[in-house]
Amino acid sequence: MNTERPLDGLVRYVRARWPRYLFGFGGGAVGALLLVYYAAENGRWSLVFLGLGLLLVLAYFLTTSLWSAYEQFSRRHSLPSHVIFELGQIQPTDRLVYVGLGLRDTPIQLSRRLTRGRVQAIDVYNPQLARSSELARRRSPVAPAASDPRLNWLEGSIGMLPLPDNSAPLVASSYTFVEIWQHGDRSLLLKEIRRVLQPGGYLLLAEPARTRTQLLMIGPAALRLPTPEYWRRLLHEAGFNVTWEQNVGDYYLCFRAEKPFPNTVQQLALDLGI
Repeated sequence: MNTERPLDGLVRYVRARWPRYLFGFGGGAVGALLLVYYAAENGRWSLVFLGLGLLLVLAYFLTTSLWSAYEQFSRRHSLPSHVIFELGQIQPTDRLVYVGLGLRDTPIQLSRRLTRGRVQAIDVYNPQLARSSELARRRSPVAPAASDPRLNWLEGSIGMLPLPDNSAPLVASSYTFVEIWQHGDRSLLLKEIRRVLQPGGYLLLAEPARTRTQLLMIGPAALRLPTPEYWRRLLHEAGFNVTWEQNVGDYYLCFRAEKPFPNTVQQLALDLGI
């Protein structure tokens, strides 16, 4: 039974980032109000306007950050699980692998759309590689998921997924690589995903990107996000052919990337004169 409520995704987002909201927005607002009070008491009207301006800026980014989170994690048609399912043309009887960092939302949502299909969710979290305190808070309160024959939980690492070579027809991942800070670690995980994929199989990758909307919504924090060109280059360097790309609300990109058949790779090498 689907017990997900409309605002659950937004609530999880804010709960994981409570220090930012409490000390960043809350503390900033208190400081701006104290500045306005002090300036008004002393007749320094330029500082009053400065304090009011700071309050407006804080109110703007508070509102836009909450709206951005709602758009990405609470609206059904923008959920990574929904976009992955549609872009991958996944059937209710399909078998797929989900590679993530122990966050259960997306694999559970994917499994709920299956009948006789199955999701193998592999947790590759390593606090040395994904050092975000927000990510650690999102992981910590998660209770063990209820038993579901459509869902299987496995432990792995970025360099060793617990699956044989060429065994998975479809692999999905969302908001995973952005949390892994080093380019080399991202490449290692992508190559490991390529190893377990069957030739002709697909990786469905959903990751946030630095876009105009992200800059307007979350401000300077968007500068830490990789560009769309970076994600395309990362997939290409790992040996994938991007066959489709979808921009979801200008918040994140979803790629369908194919693992080429061996003869395709050989033909490409011949064509390039390698």
